Amino acid sequence: MIDIASLMAQAQKVLAEMESKKAALEAELAETSVTGSAGTPGGAHVEVTLSGGREVRRVKISPEAFAVESPDVLEDLVFVAVGDAIRQADAVFESRMRELGSGMEIGGMDISSIKDLLR
Repeated sequence: MIDIASLMAQAQKVLAEMESKKAALEAELAETSVTGSAGTPGGAHVEVTLSGGREVRRVKISPEAFAVESPDVLEDLVFVAVGDAIRQADAVFESRMRELGSGMEIGGMDISSIKDLLR
């Protein structure tokens, strides 16, 4: 027979631990930077730096990017660089979440895939 009180106590303990780890993770992600980039063969280049929490920290556009004939090219470069930075930030988040949930159990059930609950 399942001891519900014990299971609930275990769940509360794990939740408290998760909240503590989540706060530490958020602080770590705020200090982490990732840079996405995009360029053309002609040398036009754009870099976008985000925090691990996806906050924009910097946008750098090379002088060659302003010299392109079509504004669409510059827009595309910015779009691609932002997408690249977001993918990198997501990869950092996923990696840290795997570490956060590693080995966590409630009632013998592995709850290591908790990332969707904390995002």
